[in-house]
Amino acid sequence: MNILASTSFIGTTGFANHAQSFFTALDNILPIKVRNSTIGDSWKGYSLTSHDKESYITDQMKNMLVLQTLKSNNGRIDRPLYHHNPNFTPDIDIVLAEHNNHYFYNDYKGYKIAYNVWETDKYDSTFFNQLKTFNELWVPSEWQKQISIDQGYPEDKVFVIPEGVGNEFTPGNNPKGKFKILIAGRWEHRKGTKEAIKAFLDAFPNNKDVELILCVDNWVNQDNLDSTENRLKHFNLEDPRIKIKSFLTKEKYIKLLQECHVFLSSSKAEGWNLPLIEAIACGTPSIYSKCTGQLEYTKGKGLGVNVLEKEPAPGFPGNYYKVDTDHLVKQLQEVYQNYDFWKDFYLKWSTEIREKYSWENAAKIAYNRLQQIKKENQPALNVHFVKEPYVKLIGGIGEYKVEFINKKTNQILFTTNLRPYHWAKTYHSYFIDWKIIVKDLDGNIVNQHDYNASGKRVYVSLGSKSLGDTLAWFPVVEEFRKKHNCTLIVSTFHNDWFEKNYPQLEFVAPGTNVENIYAMYQIGWFYEGDSGKVDYFKHLVDFRTLPLQKTASNILGVEHEEIIPKVTFERGNRPIKEKYICFSPHASASAKYWHNIYGWQTVVDYLNDKGYKVVQISKEKYSSSFETTKLPGNKQIKNVIDATGLSMEDTVNYLSHCELYIGVSSGLAWLSWSVHTPVVMVSGFSSEWTEFTTNVKRVINKEVCNSCFNNYRLDAGDWNWCPAHKDTPRHFECTRKISPESVIERIVDYLV
Repeated sequence: MNILASTSFIGTTGFANHAQSFFTALDNILPIKVRNSTIGDSWKGYSLTSHDKESYITDQMKNMLVLQTLKSNNGRIDRPLYHHNPNFTPDIDIVLAEHNNHYFYNDYKGYKIAYNVWETDKYDSTFFNQLKTFNELWVPSEWQKQISIDQGYPEDKVFVIPEGVGNEFTPGNNPKGKFKILIAGRWEHRKGTKEAIKAFLDAFPNNKDVELILCVDNWVNQDNLDSTENRLKHFNLEDPRIKIKSFLTKEKYIKLLQECHVFLSSSKAEGWNLPLIEAIACGTPSIYSKCTGQLEYTKGKGLGVNVLEKEPAPGFPGNYYKVDTDHLVKQLQEVYQNYDFWKDFYLKWSTEIREKYSWENAAKIAYNRLQQIKKENQPALNVHFVKEPYVKLIGGIGEYKVEFINKKTNQILFTTNLRPYHWAKTYHSYFIDWKIIVKDLDGNIVNQHDYNASGKRVYVSLGSKSLGDTLAWFPVVEEFRKKHNCTLIVSTFHNDWFEKNYPQLEFVAPGTNVENIYAMYQIGWFYEGDSGKVDYFKHLVDFRTLPLQKTASNILGVEHEEIIPKVTFERGNRPIKEKYICFSPHASASAKYWHNIYGWQTVVDYLNDKGYKVVQISKEKYSSSFETTKLPGNKQIKNVIDATGLSMEDTVNYLSHCELYIGVSSGLAWLSWSVHTPVVMVSGFSSEWTEFTTNVKRVINKEVCNSCFNNYRLDAGDWNWCPAHKDTPRHFECTRKISPESVIERIVDYLV
């Protein structure tokens, strides 16, 4: 997951120490990027590498630092640092800053964590309300957690992420020389600096073997006293045994902690008290006040000093604690008198402190919480199967792996990585029993969706206007509805043929915008653009190798079974009293025609001789000279009854009463089959299994070229399309070589 820390990273303040130590340790576990608000002593103006001269800067820190916040005439702006990536989008923002810092008031898009260290028992109300806008609050101690809850922060949104102590703080050699007591930190009222110095003077009024070392200079001169010397004089605390150490380097500071006999802290309130835990880590006997955040690691141990009643915190909301100075004096005398005991005690305690409160452990606690956040914020899924399977992650933290799996084969057909509110889809538009699995990057399944259309709205669109395609494909739609128990909406170019007999389907016109649907499928023959290659994202197999009706079965994932559609045409009165047979020589492509020049006339004459009326039906008019040019030899077929150019209802009526229909591979053959009239089909254009196989007899000549429809892409714009032999003597030999005698042979069985 992408994490951005907004903090005061640069500098040597307590907050900078916290930020540097904590976030670099966390960066060792998962990558952290830092947005920094402070500058250090080496600052010479903004550049990409502004902080290179800071003495403590490391390559790791440079890799972490990506933004520098600066003031400008237009307010604060963020400028890039080091390896800034403009495409970086944080999943989690962590703001670690002091009370009321401007970073807490910025707008963060992802999951946001406020990490604050506070000393009094109450936050400023405006700031506290701002903290409540964050997803959760991190604090370093159970004490601060409780005061946050007491003020109204939701208990389940406050988490203790302790501070730590650096690995460099370790015991040194036993102190030598005079008994040295160290006070380190800022000189300020909250730190109880004045009270601690006075306690030293009261505990050892005339003991020249004891020294007090002060490392308490302030970076900011808030009291106008300028220096520690001036403050001692101002408060009448001067004593020759008091030694001042000003602005030590970190190395000299650690050495001082190791060389002093005692560390003294009498704070009225602490968020954590870094100097105290650093002293304990060095094995230095340390006196502390038993209150606030430092109890996280000191409670019940060591040289604690009692506190009395609360007192108002000057300039801040809430209260500090008043330290029992009499007890403080006694604890100073106790450690002096029993130093060997307390030194041994603190050396043992230092091992525990360094193990339990290392920055690495603090980072692990934070990492575990971040992982828990990810678990608690697993993405919901917006899934549909409208044309193609689609999934969008709603919420979540970080990046996830998404797998589109065919449940039938257990094959992963597509995989990708997604971030929250991003989406993906495959281009497979035919039915697959999908399982969509979302995993975190550790491989754990965090969510999944199994295809289930039951009770949902599904839209099926038949893309062909042709009579045969519509009649072939439509009944499969109803089978899909029954299989999935769904609400099925269907569009065809001939809805009126089916509406009455399929009351459980919802019919809409082609092009209708159908809303609130779970899935959508389009039935048709689909190629890759203008090529002759089948689009296998829209078809499971090459549709040309299947029966026409199985095109729909394969796209809809329904087991293929030849089904006659229930058309809604009303059967009228018999149009001809005598026995009659219908035929049609016409079709949508010349390749479908029976190109034997004597074929149709021979068959018609034969039927007339047998006492049958022969009725020519088609939308192409018998009397049209143009339509006649499509026929072999450009000749009308003689001795037939003209029933061409009629309405669909009248044509169906002729078909439903006739003894037999004879035709080519065309829609009228499918229509005859749909009204249960026997069919004799003359076709070399398609293999004998291509159309329907029940209530039909096929006539094909396998000795010549045949079945181009099942091997090539039909060029509907080329009337004389013949992919293998166009403009050669073999042009249309597939039907030219079908004799009228072979057709009559198939007809005989139907004659009474």
